[in-house]
Amino acid sequence: MLSIISEFINWIGLHGTSIIRILFLALFYYIIFEILVWRICKMIEKSVTRKKEKEIAEQRAETIKSALIKVGSIVFFIGIFISILAESGLNVLPFLATFGAVGVIVGFGLQSVVKDIVNGALIIGEGQYSKGDIIEIEGKKGTVEKVSLRRTVLRDLDGTAHHIPNSLVGIVSNMSQDWAGINLDVKIKSSEDIDKAINILNTVGEEVYSNKLYKPLMLDVPKVLGVNELDESGITIKMIGKTKHLKKWDVKKELLKRIKLTFDRENIKMA
Repeated sequence: MLSIISEFINWIGLHGTSIIRILFLALFYYIIFEILVWRICKMIEKSVTRKKEKEIAEQRAETIKSALIKVGSIVFFIGIFISILAESGLNVLPFLATFGAVGVIVGFGLQSVVKDIVNGALIIGEGQYSKGDIIEIEGKKGTVEKVSLRRTVLRDLDGTAHHIPNSLVGIVSNMSQDWAGINLDVKIKSSEDIDKAINILNTVGEEVYSNKLYKPLMLDVPKVLGVNELDESGITIKMIGKTKHLKKWDVKKELLKRIKLTFDRENIKMA
Protein backbone atom coordinates (compact mmCIF):
# COMPACT_ATOMS: atom_id res chain seq x y z
CA MET A 1 0.00 0.00 0.00
CA LEU A 2 2.82 2.37 0.96
CA SER A 3 4.58 1.62 -2.31
CA ILE A 4 1.46 2.52 -4.29
CA ILE A 5 1.13 5.82 -2.40
CA SER A 6 4.81 6.52 -2.92
CA GLU A 7 4.52 5.86 -6.68
CA PHE A 8 1.46 8.11 -6.88
CA ILE A 9 3.32 10.92 -5.08
CA ASN A 10 6.26 10.52 -7.45
CA TRP A 11 3.87 10.55 -10.43
CA ILE A 12 2.25 13.75 -9.16
CA GLY A 13 5.70 15.28 -8.74
CA LEU A 14 6.64 14.41 -12.31
CA HIS A 15 3.37 15.21 -14.11
CA GLY A 16 1.24 17.26 -11.71
CA THR A 17 2.61 20.66 -12.72
CA SER A 18 2.18 19.91 -16.43
CA ILE A 19 -1.37 18.64 -15.97
CA ILE A 20 -2.32 21.73 -13.95
CA ARG A 21 -0.77 23.90 -16.68
CA ILE A 22 -2.84 22.04 -19.31
CA LEU A 23 -6.03 22.58 -17.31
CA PHE A 24 -5.32 26.29 -16.80
CA LEU A 25 -4.55 26.79 -20.49
CA ALA A 26 -7.71 24.91 -21.44
CA LEU A 27 -9.77 27.09 -19.08
CA PHE A 28 -8.16 30.24 -20.49
CA TYR A 29 -8.86 29.23 -24.09
CA TYR A 30 -12.42 28.23 -23.22
CA ILE A 31 -13.08 31.65 -21.67
CA ILE A 32 -11.70 33.28 -24.83
CA PHE A 33 -13.96 31.01 -26.89
CA GLU A 34 -17.02 31.99 -24.82
CA ILE A 35 -16.19 35.69 -25.27
CA LEU A 36 -15.85 35.24 -29.04
CA VAL A 37 -19.20 33.43 -29.23
CA TRP A 38 -20.81 36.20 -27.18
CA ARG A 39 -19.35 38.87 -29.45
CA ILE A 40 -20.53 37.05 -32.58
CA CYS A 41 -24.07 36.87 -31.20
CA LYS A 42 -24.04 40.56 -30.30
CA MET A 43 -22.84 41.43 -33.81
CA ILE A 44 -25.73 39.44 -35.28
CA GLU A 45 -28.25 41.22 -33.03
CA LYS A 46 -26.81 44.68 -33.80
CA SER A 47 -26.75 44.10 -37.56
CA VAL A 48 -30.49 44.85 -37.83
CA THR A 49 -32.63 47.80 -36.83
CA ARG A 50 -36.29 46.91 -37.25
CA LYS A 51 -38.11 45.31 -34.30
CA LYS A 52 -39.21 42.18 -36.15
CA GLU A 53 -35.71 41.68 -37.56
CA LYS A 54 -34.31 42.09 -34.05
CA GLU A 55 -36.56 39.32 -32.77
CA ILE A 56 -35.36 37.04 -35.57
CA ALA A 57 -31.72 38.04 -34.99
CA GLU A 58 -31.94 37.38 -31.23
CA GLN A 59 -33.39 33.92 -31.78
CA ARG A 60 -30.84 33.17 -34.51
CA ALA A 61 -28.00 34.33 -32.24
CA GLU A 62 -29.26 32.22 -29.32
CA THR A 63 -29.46 29.10 -31.48
CA ILE A 64 -26.00 29.66 -32.95
CA LYS A 65 -24.58 30.32 -29.47
CA SER A 66 -26.06 27.08 -28.11
CA ALA A 67 -24.70 25.05 -31.04
CA LEU A 68 -21.20 26.57 -30.88
CA ILE A 69 -20.90 26.06 -27.12
CA LYS A 70 -22.00 22.43 -27.37
CA VAL A 71 -19.54 21.66 -30.17
CA GLY A 72 -16.78 23.69 -28.51
CA SER A 73 -17.27 21.92 -25.16
CA ILE A 74 -16.93 18.49 -26.78
CA VAL A 75 -13.76 19.50 -28.64
CA PHE A 76 -12.22 21.05 -25.51
CA PHE A 77 -12.92 18.08 -23.24
CA ILE A 78 -11.59 15.58 -25.78
CA GLY A 79 -8.48 17.74 -26.25
CA ILE A 80 -7.89 18.00 -22.49
CA PHE A 81 -8.37 14.26 -22.01
CA ILE A 82 -5.90 13.35 -24.75
CA SER A 83 -3.35 15.94 -23.52
CA ILE A 84 -3.49 14.57 -19.97
CA LEU A 85 -3.07 11.00 -21.23
CA ALA A 86 -0.07 12.03 -23.31
CA GLU A 87 1.48 13.93 -20.40
CA SER A 88 0.98 10.87 -18.18
CA GLY A 89 3.27 8.90 -20.46
CA LEU A 90 0.53 6.73 -21.96
CA ASN A 91 0.48 5.92 -25.67
CA VAL A 92 -2.49 7.84 -27.08
CA LEU A 93 -2.26 6.38 -30.60
CA PRO A 94 -4.39 3.30 -29.80
CA PHE A 95 -6.93 5.55 -28.14
CA LEU A 96 -7.04 7.86 -31.17
CA ALA A 97 -7.41 4.88 -33.50
CA THR A 98 -10.26 3.47 -31.39
CA PHE A 99 -11.90 6.87 -31.12
CA GLY A 100 -11.67 7.31 -34.88
CA ALA A 101 -13.20 3.88 -35.54
CA VAL A 102 -16.02 4.53 -33.08
CA GLY A 103 -16.55 7.94 -34.68
CA VAL A 104 -16.94 6.37 -38.12
CA ILE A 105 -19.44 3.79 -36.81
CA VAL A 106 -21.44 6.40 -34.92
CA GLY A 107 -21.26 8.69 -37.94
CA PHE A 108 -22.94 6.09 -40.15
CA GLY A 109 -25.68 5.65 -37.57
CA LEU A 110 -26.25 9.38 -37.13
CA GLN A 111 -26.38 10.47 -40.76
CA SER A 112 -29.95 11.72 -40.39
CA VAL A 113 -28.99 13.70 -37.27
CA VAL A 114 -26.10 15.32 -39.14
CA LYS A 115 -28.46 16.17 -41.98
CA ASP A 116 -30.90 17.65 -39.47
CA ILE A 117 -28.18 19.86 -38.01
CA VAL A 118 -26.84 21.02 -41.38
CA ASN A 119 -30.33 21.85 -42.65
CA GLY A 120 -31.17 23.53 -39.32
CA ALA A 121 -28.10 25.75 -39.62
CA LEU A 122 -29.19 26.79 -43.13
CA ILE A 123 -32.76 27.51 -41.98
CA ILE A 124 -31.55 29.70 -39.13
CA GLY A 125 -28.79 31.34 -41.15
CA GLU A 126 -31.11 32.24 -44.04
CA GLY A 127 -33.95 33.31 -41.76
CA GLN A 128 -36.53 31.15 -43.56
CA TYR A 129 -38.78 31.31 -40.49
CA SER A 130 -38.55 32.03 -36.79
CA LYS A 131 -40.47 31.60 -33.56
CA GLY A 132 -44.00 33.00 -33.87
CA ASP A 133 -44.26 32.69 -37.65
CA ILE A 134 -47.21 30.84 -39.17
CA ILE A 135 -45.88 28.34 -41.69
CA GLU A 136 -46.65 25.11 -43.50
CA ILE A 137 -44.14 22.23 -43.77
CA GLU A 138 -44.84 18.77 -45.16
CA GLY A 139 -48.59 19.39 -45.04
CA LYS A 140 -48.45 20.52 -41.39
CA LYS A 141 -49.57 24.09 -40.75
CA GLY A 142 -49.19 25.98 -37.48
CA THR A 143 -47.32 28.52 -35.39
CA VAL A 144 -43.59 27.97 -34.93
CA GLU A 145 -42.98 27.31 -31.24
CA LYS A 146 -39.31 26.35 -31.46
CA VAL A 147 -36.52 26.23 -34.02
CA SER A 148 -33.31 24.40 -33.15
CA LEU A 149 -30.51 22.85 -35.17
CA ARG A 150 -32.22 19.47 -34.76
CA ARG A 151 -35.94 20.12 -35.27
CA THR A 152 -38.81 22.53 -35.78
CA VAL A 153 -41.91 22.44 -33.54
CA LEU A 154 -45.26 23.64 -34.95
CA ARG A 155 -48.45 24.11 -32.91
CA ASP A 156 -51.68 23.95 -34.92
CA LEU A 157 -55.09 25.45 -34.06
CA ASP A 158 -56.16 22.22 -32.33
CA GLY A 159 -53.22 22.56 -29.96
CA THR A 160 -51.33 19.63 -31.49
CA ALA A 161 -47.54 20.01 -31.51
CA HIS A 162 -45.82 18.71 -34.64
CA HIS A 163 -42.12 17.86 -34.19
CA ILE A 164 -40.49 17.98 -37.62
CA PRO A 165 -36.83 16.94 -38.10
CA ASN A 166 -35.06 19.65 -40.08
CA SER A 167 -33.86 17.07 -42.60
CA LEU A 168 -37.49 16.77 -43.75
CA VAL A 169 -37.90 20.50 -44.27
CA GLY A 170 -38.07 21.15 -48.01
CA ILE A 171 -40.53 23.71 -49.33
CA VAL A 172 -41.64 26.06 -46.54
CA SER A 173 -44.70 28.29 -46.93
CA ASN A 174 -44.32 31.25 -44.54
CA MET A 175 -47.62 33.11 -44.21
CA SER A 176 -46.34 35.83 -41.88
CA GLN A 177 -42.78 36.75 -42.82
CA ASP A 178 -42.22 40.53 -42.68
CA TRP A 179 -45.80 41.26 -43.83
CA ALA A 180 -48.96 39.37 -44.75
CA GLY A 181 -51.42 39.76 -47.59
CA ILE A 182 -55.22 39.96 -47.46
CA ASN A 183 -56.76 38.11 -50.38
CA LEU A 184 -60.57 38.19 -50.29
CA ASP A 185 -62.98 36.81 -52.89
CA VAL A 186 -66.43 38.30 -52.35
CA LYS A 187 -69.17 36.64 -54.43
CA ILE A 188 -72.44 38.40 -55.18
CA LYS A 189 -75.46 37.34 -57.24
CA SER A 190 -75.36 38.01 -60.99
CA SER A 191 -78.38 40.30 -60.71
CA GLU A 192 -76.62 42.74 -58.36
CA ASP A 193 -75.04 46.07 -59.34
CA ILE A 194 -71.30 45.43 -59.71
CA ASP A 195 -70.26 49.09 -59.41
CA LYS A 196 -72.31 49.53 -56.25
CA ALA A 197 -70.78 46.41 -54.69
CA ILE A 198 -67.25 47.57 -55.61
CA ASN A 199 -67.87 51.01 -54.09
CA ILE A 200 -69.12 49.40 -50.89
CA LEU A 201 -66.07 47.15 -50.64
CA ASN A 202 -63.66 50.05 -51.16
CA THR A 203 -65.55 52.13 -48.57
CA VAL A 204 -65.39 49.28 -46.05
CA GLY A 205 -61.64 48.96 -46.68
CA GLU A 206 -61.13 52.67 -46.00
CA GLU A 207 -63.28 52.50 -42.86
CA VAL A 208 -61.24 49.64 -41.40
CA TYR A 209 -57.97 51.40 -42.30
CA SER A 210 -59.20 54.60 -40.61
CA ASN A 211 -60.19 52.75 -37.45
CA LYS A 212 -57.73 53.49 -34.63
CA LEU A 213 -57.77 49.84 -33.53
CA TYR A 214 -56.90 48.41 -36.94
CA LYS A 215 -54.77 51.06 -38.66
CA PRO A 216 -51.66 50.16 -36.57
CA LEU A 217 -52.02 46.59 -37.87
CA MET A 218 -52.18 47.54 -41.55
CA LEU A 219 -49.67 48.64 -44.19
CA ASP A 220 -52.15 49.96 -46.77
CA VAL A 221 -55.85 50.41 -47.50
CA PRO A 222 -57.61 47.21 -48.67
CA LYS A 223 -58.84 47.84 -52.22
CA VAL A 224 -60.87 46.07 -54.86
CA LEU A 225 -58.65 44.64 -57.58
CA GLY A 226 -61.60 44.01 -59.89
CA VAL A 227 -63.99 41.31 -61.06
CA ASN A 228 -62.13 38.03 -60.69
CA GLU A 229 -64.71 35.53 -61.97
CA LEU A 230 -68.04 35.61 -63.71
CA ASP A 231 -70.20 32.50 -64.02
CA GLU A 232 -73.76 31.25 -63.60
CA SER A 233 -73.48 31.09 -59.82
CA GLY A 234 -72.52 34.76 -59.47
CA ILE A 235 -69.86 37.47 -59.72
CA THR A 236 -66.61 37.16 -57.75
CA ILE A 237 -64.90 40.41 -56.79
CA LYS A 238 -61.31 40.27 -55.53
CA MET A 239 -60.11 42.53 -52.72
CA ILE A 240 -56.47 42.75 -51.61
CA GLY A 241 -54.36 44.54 -48.99
CA LYS A 242 -51.29 44.26 -46.76
CA THR A 243 -50.97 43.92 -42.99
CA LYS A 244 -48.15 43.71 -40.50
CA HIS A 245 -46.59 40.47 -39.31
CA LEU A 246 -49.23 38.07 -37.89
CA LYS A 247 -52.05 40.68 -38.11
CA LYS A 248 -53.69 39.40 -41.30
CA TRP A 249 -56.37 37.35 -39.57
CA ASP A 250 -57.45 40.14 -37.20
CA VAL A 251 -57.95 42.56 -40.09
CA LYS A 252 -59.57 39.96 -42.34
CA LYS A 253 -62.19 39.04 -39.74
CA GLU A 254 -63.13 42.71 -39.26
CA LEU A 255 -63.38 43.23 -43.03
CA LEU A 256 -65.66 40.22 -43.47
CA LYS A 257 -67.93 41.31 -40.63
CA ARG A 258 -68.30 44.86 -41.99
CA ILE A 259 -68.83 43.65 -45.55
CA LYS A 260 -71.68 41.38 -44.45
CA LEU A 261 -73.35 44.10 -42.35
CA THR A 262 -73.02 46.71 -45.11
CA PHE A 263 -74.30 44.36 -47.83
CA ASP A 264 -77.33 43.55 -45.68
CA ARG A 265 -78.00 47.23 -45.11
CA GLU A 266 -77.65 48.08 -48.81
CA ASN A 267 -79.62 44.99 -49.94
CA ILE A 268 -76.72 43.47 -51.85
CA LYS A 269 -77.32 39.73 -52.12
CA MET A 270 -74.31 37.43 -51.84
CA ALA A 271 -74.18 34.32 -54.02
